[in-house]
Amino acid sequence: TPVEAPKDLQRLVAVTPVGTRVRLGVLRNGQAEDVEVTVGAYRETPLGK
Repeated sequence: TPVEAPKDLQRLVAVTPVGTRVRLGVLRNGQAEDVEVTVGAYRETPLGK
């Protein structure tokens, strides 16, 4: 699924179960690269910590 804006990625991650492994296409130093990531649980921390 193409991501056009940061909110697009946030929505996709929010509906993906924790522990799911996904392939993510990124640009690194101007080069397209695929990386595999595992979705983790969101832990809210106070600002400044």
